[in-house]
Amino acid sequence: MQAKVKSTGEIIEVETVYDEMSIGNVHFIDASNTKYFLQELDFIDSNSEETIVEGWIALDEFDFGDAHLHIEKPHYKDNPIADTGDYSGSWESNGKIYTIDKNLIPNLTCDTEPYKVRITITPLEL
Repeated sequence: MQAKVKSTGEIIEVETVYDEMSIGNVHFIDASNTKYFLQELDFIDSNSEETIVEGWIALDEFDFGDAHLHIEKPHYKDNPIADTGDYSGSWESNGKIYTIDKNLIPNLTCDTEPYKVRITITPLEL
């Protein structure tokens, strides 16, 4: 599949490599065996290619129906609720965050530690 290297803008052909020593990790290599991580590449749209997104899935204390897929591992933060003395907990990270319907992950609760997932989007019709 083709991808653009974010740091240089170079267009390269890469293949996906799944790291068996570290379950859940994926990286990409080009023809010269240079290793790239997901966050280093922008994939070029192609109707015949899969899109893979990896990250940590988490649900905040007040979830309002949405789970969040954090590209970088999130940390838990207690946030004060205006002058009540109460706190609301949320998972925060510095990377990109995708919103996902929590019903797609039925075993996820606000007490669940974030865990790593891979979401693959495959076109069914071209």
